[in-house]
Amino acid sequence: MSDEDRGTNPYGSLAPVAPQSGEIIQSSRAMQEVQAAIIMAKKDPRDTIRATDNALAECKRVTLAESAIYTYRRGDTDIEGPSIRLAEAIARSWGNIQYAIVEVSRDENESSMLAYAWDLQTNMMARQEFKVPHTRDASQWQDGTKVKIKKPLTDDRDIYESTANSAARRLRACILRLIPGDVVDACVERCKLTLEQAMGKVEEATPKMLAKFAEIGVTQQMIEKRLKKSITAITYQNLVNLGNIFNSIRDGMGAKEDYFEMEPAAESGKPPEGATASAARSAAAKAAGKPQGTTQPPKAAPAPAAKAPDAPKAQEEPPEKVLVRGVEEAESPLNDSRGECYKFISTRVPVADRHFFTTQVDKATTLQELKDIRADLADRYEVF
Repeated sequence: MSDEDRGTNPYGSLAPVAPQSGEIIQSSRAMQEVQAAIIMAKKDPRDTIRATDNALAECKRVTLAESAIYTYRRGDTDIEGPSIRLAEAIARSWGNIQYAIVEVSRDENESSMLAYAWDLQTNMMARQEFKVPHTRDASQWQDGTKVKIKKPLTDDRDIYESTANSAARRLRACILRLIPGDVVDACVERCKLTLEQAMGKVEEATPKMLAKFAEIGVTQQMIEKRLKKSITAITYQNLVNLGNIFNSIRDGMGAKEDYFEMEPAAESGKPPEGATASAARSAAAKAAGKPQGTTQPPKAAPAPAAKAPDAPKAQEEPPEKVLVRGVEEAESPLNDSRGECYKFISTRVPVADRHFFTTQVDKATTLQELKDIRADLADRYEVF
């Protein structure tokens, strides 16, 4: 052993690699930003009373209150809590908090994510590291059975949405760790109060929502099946979500089949639940082999009578006149009933549905049909 090797570090020599100039600039800039944020937090500490008042004032906005609380069903219990939107609003009002979501790395199968929240004033940090697989839960039919599968994601946008949704729950948890629990509870209660003032009580708003869905053929049973609970247990958030679904269907952004499990067709002439009176009559007539468009059974044609040369001819009754819109005809019970239907349609029925019911009235040929249509209209729109 030479004299140069004697007394040397057994772990080897430290030979640092000089970083590139770009790395030095970025590291120095990040360090300066962190130091500046900490210094400003120390110089301007939060006033907890004012911060709480600001958070409660945010909760008075209806748009925030509508998305402030999440709810889902677990067994027979409804689980609810503050959403990521409410957590972000509280953090903004609380002040001196930094929070973010970072995609650390990505490969073909999964993404490594980091969610954190940092209270600069107290130097407390909450962080979660997790992995998000590039799959999505889906279902398909196999041998007549609906089974759940994992659908691989290949599109960048689908992967981004999947990672963002998973990260939002972790970010919410990190933020709420730094906010006092009583402040969060007060904000949740204020959001509920805002919804109650905007929508009315749940007991009063629920029938109105059911009436709206009945107009587009969605029954109470279909809504309960989607919510997985009775309509008597509905919450404000359920009403908000149902309102968004109704608007999407009404505006043509989606079909009711996209949101609700449609009820199977009725058996042997029994109308499906939620069907209109006219649809029920059509189903019953079809099952019984009757012609649609009339509720009376067809009369059998009389047997031809033998000609009697000396018998006088019976005076034939003139056919009953049918009222045509815009043309005055002779008064008759049929025309009077038809006119009542037209008047009801023009004053009570929404514009989007008038053509459908007007066509039904036009095609009606008996007084009983018009009475049935009038009863159907009353069941649908009398409340308005």
